[in-house]
Amino acid sequence: MERRSSGTDLTGLLSAALTNDVVVFALTPPLCSSLLALKLDPRPYLVGLAGAANAGSALTLIGNPQNILIGQAGNLEFWRYTLIALLPTLLSLGIIYAVVAVTWPIRAGAQVEAAAAHIDRFQLAKALLAIVALIAMFFTPLPREVSALTVAGFLLLSRRLSSREMIGAVDWHLLLLFVCLFGVTAAFAATGVAQAGLSWMEHAGLLPERLSVMTPLTVAFSNTIGNVPAVILIIKLLPDIGEGPLTGLALLSTLAGNLLLTGSMCNIIVAERAASVGARLSFGDFARSGIVMTTLSLAAAAAGLWVTGLMIL
Repeated sequence: MERRSSGTDLTGLLSAALTNDVVVFALTPPLCSSLLALKLDPRPYLVGLAGAANAGSALTLIGNPQNILIGQAGNLEFWRYTLIALLPTLLSLGIIYAVVAVTWPIRAGAQVEAAAAHIDRFQLAKALLAIVALIAMFFTPLPREVSALTVAGFLLLSRRLSSREMIGAVDWHLLLLFVCLFGVTAAFAATGVAQAGLSWMEHAGLLPERLSVMTPLTVAFSNTIGNVPAVILIIKLLPDIGEGPLTGLALLSTLAGNLLLTGSMCNIIVAERAASVGARLSFGDFARSGIVMTTLSLAAAAAGLWVTGLMIL
């Protein structure tokens, strides 16, 4: 139980600084390989990994792609948002740990001597230095995207890793999936159906500035077209949305992605990367914990947004 809890905390912390997709892309294969070697069921750990990565990424405006878009569109202040999101994020991480522990009781595995992992100390030190530098740059007036690109450029400077090796590590199929999702979203927006629906909601007094509208809206959109395309669509349809609703959109759309396996790209990456090393995470496996932990996490986040006065019911 303690190992699972510490893993959840670590995943959430890394996702807040490095984006959730990057974290699960790197952690899923070694996690699965270790669990399979110990003859442990990897599914609860994979659900916990995806859930914690999503929840932890809600802490900052660089934690996931949709938060980056929201931060840029609304020109949100980085540390103000982080302070607002701190308590809901911590509560959500605790909820995810508890729900996974209850819905997936750990069964004892075989006692296997774990092989010592090879650690490239130079690359590790370089990565840690880059993270510290990136966080420090957020205290400066430098735009966030410039800070991130500067650090990324620094990391690409290497005499030990060739450019061919770096480019070969790119998951091109995943990038194609992203492109297709954006294409589908743009096509849907061009039909006028979304605008008509928004106009109807406006006449009915059901605009997304209210928690009672924003919460179900983000759940529905995030688990159909995905939370990144959903955020793009909402921002495009509501260009004048205020700071409070934008903060709510960032928190709620991220946490809503934990409902189903298709709720966020992070979940899909976990399932695909796990399958590549022989572990299977099905739609039903994820929903077993996802429905409960998402309901409770959204309730905690909505309560925080209401108490702070950022959004009304």
